[in-house]
Amino acid sequence: MNRIRQLRQERHLNQGGLAMHLNTSQSTISLYETGDRLPDMKTCIQLAEFFRVSLDFLAGYSDVRNPEASAQMTDLEYNILSQLQSLDEGKQRQVDAFIKGLRMGSL
Repeated sequence: MNRIRQLRQERHLNQGGLAMHLNTSQSTISLYETGDRLPDMKTCIQLAEFFRVSLDFLAGYSDVRNPEASAQMTDLEYNILSQLQSLDEGKQRQVDAFIKGLRMGSL
């Protein structure tokens, strides 16, 4: 499942970090990413929830990550949100302060 690798890399996670979240091993994540092993349904649901994507996107049946969210957001908004989610909390707060500054006209 190349989508797992793609989503993991977008979040700047290594295989070990994702494995810890799923309570599995790094080698299991590696097998998922190479397609040598398929995750069970419970794991697919955990992955979809963690990455905030649909099961269809995760499985490669759709290029729409989250049909509900994408119906309400533009591509630019979605890309900005995806990038924001990959930042740690401190940097997210800096982005929030920057946006507030832009809105107030002080930047």
